[in-house]
Parts: sequence; C-alpha cells; structure tokens
Amino acid sequence: MTLTRIVDIGGGYGNLCSVLRHAGYGGRYTIIDFPQMHKLQRKFLNETTGLTGVEFKTLDQMDDIWGDLLIATFSLNEMPLEDRKYIENNITNFKYFYIQHNSKFDGIDNMSYFHTFAKNLEDTFDIERWDCPIYGNHPILLGRRK
Repeated sequence: MTLTRIVDIGGGYGNLCSVLRHAGYGGRYTIIDFPQMHKLQRKFLNETTGLTGVEFKTLDQMDDIWGDLLIATFSLNEMPLEDRKYIENNITNFKYFYIQHNSKFDGIDNMSYFHTFAKNLEDTFDIERWDCPIYGNHPILLGRRK
C-alpha cells in the first residue's frame, strides 16, 4: 500500500505529520484545523521537518479534499454534530480511515454516534472496531474501502 495523501483532522501542533515525515513518508499531508492552529503547526513543522508537501485547510474546505488515508484522533469526536457533517459527507473520498474517539464529549454520546457512523458506511468500507489498549473507552475505528 502506497499512500500519496494523508489528511489529518485536527492536527494538534503538527507532531503526527513530523513523525511520519521522519519515518520516511514523503507524500502530501493536509491538516484540517482552525486558522489559529495552523500558525502553531506551521511554526513547529518549519522547525522540525519543513513545510514541503504540507497544506493547511479549514473544515469548510473538505468538499475539495480527497486522499488515501483520513486520520482523526480525538478530533472528529470533539466537533459539534453540525461540523461532523463535513467529514460524514466526504469520508468516501478516502481509501482508508483511522478514527479514535472518546465515549462522550460536550454532552454528545460518541459511542452511539460512531456506532451509527460505522453502520452507515458498511456498504462502502470494511470497518473494524478496536478497543484502545492504552485508554479505556477510547475505541478505534479502522475503515478500508471495499
């Protein structure tokens, strides 16, 4: 499997991008986040791995984004339900996805939400659900396009 574009939803300060670059990933890397977070990510990545091949987008630009792998570690689950629609409507633009979530956030039952999320994608993706071996009640959803 060759990955040519990874899309990271809520890229934190940019560490995952940096780790993957140091591990040899040289494809495109898109970070979807708030503009103020992009400032921090640019600074960190510029000082660690450089910005070549890295692009910064906001959630409302999801309609134009595709990729091999979508990653959302504790980001999608912290969005308001209306913002999650951007991901729901564009998840089929990806070959694979990795989503890790907590059980509840801001009054939203994420266990129920992600159960329905996975169920709605069963025709398009093979989905595995794993319990996180480090953090209890923080399941991992892995999806692979059929």
